[in-house]
Amino acid sequence: MDKKTKTEIIIIGFLVAILIILSISMIKKKKPSLKVATVTSLKEQRKDATPAPVAPVAVKAKDATITLQKARAELSWGRDPFFLTKTESAKVYQGTTLSIKGISFGKDKQGYALINDKIVTVGDTVDDYEVIEIDRNSVLLKKGNESLHLSLSPQ
Repeated sequence: MDKKTKTEIIIIGFLVAILIILSISMIKKKKPSLKVATVTSLKEQRKDATPAPVAPVAVKAKDATITLQKARAELSWGRDPFFLTKTESAKVYQGTTLSIKGISFGKDKQGYALINDKIVTVGDTVDDYEVIEIDRNSVLLKKGNESLHLSLSPQ
């Protein structure tokens, strides 16, 4: 026999031995130990016993919980926060109709922006938004408490 075959036989023998040891250990289960029970009279058991909680109390609490859940289910929670009506969606997306197409600065360092085909400068209004600031790549607009920042897209 060559060396490779001898090595394979040794490895297989080792694995078979491990398998036999594991199977024997699984067969030998620990036997449960028996405890000796003591016999007590019914009177002694009643003296030592503590009273169990009364079941109707738990049922009443369960009924009260169900009643509360039913009352909550009948409440009007208002509209679905994940569903916008047509008027709400028009309000949300109204500001997105503004698009900036260019920014330029004059000799007097005053900025001009081309928004929706209209040339505006600081203080002008476009679609009810007042132009607050014109930077090199962006324009800041404000309408009441709402601010809108328009940026030039890189080309």
